[in-house]
Amino acid sequence: MVIIISLITVVGRTYFPLFISVNVSKIEKFLLKNKQNPLYFFVYSTANNLNSEAEESYIKILIKYKNSSRQAIYKTAYAIYKKDTFGANANVHLIKQKEYRQYYQALIAILEGDMSKARLVADKINSIWMRETILAETYEKEGDIDKATEYAISALVKTRGVQRYSLYKNFEHLIERIDVGNELYVKVFRKNSHVS
Repeated sequence: MVIIISLITVVGRTYFPLFISVNVSKIEKFLLKNKQNPLYFFVYSTANNLNSEAEESYIKILIKYKNSSRQAIYKTAYAIYKKDTFGANANVHLIKQKEYRQYYQALIAILEGDMSKARLVADKINSIWMRETILAETYEKEGDIDKATEYAISALVKTRGVQRYSLYKNFEHLIERIDVGNELYVKVFRKNSHVS
């Protein structure tokens, strides 16, 4: 019994930042501590616009993980990171999980400047954080920063772990402009969810 509880404690402490934490600083520390894992370092390097590190971790992912659907997700994500719509379009259809495929299709539409297509695809996505991320991106591209910030915050509060970290870093420029007394600020920076 003690061994099981100890194992749960160790595993919980290990994976808490990865899946459950809302503390961006702790998630970032976890990603850096585990940067030898290309998946974690890919998240960290793309979120922080570290181009050579992102490419290096991307190549390691493709070498390590041979599953074609999994590779399609990373090939599409990396192409979007590089703003390579041709590469993203070449791989997005190979993503088996419908919701992820639609999410990336909407991001590609945004890169191509087709906000109405991005919104149409977003309407089909069940995941609230994915849908609201797409809407935040479309409103930002259209110059409606207030609406973009509202959707970015809404997406952010619906995520945890690595997803939260990626979204936070992506929308950091919007979040930084929120007044400390604003209700949106309080949603993001409730106890233990801040960057310190």
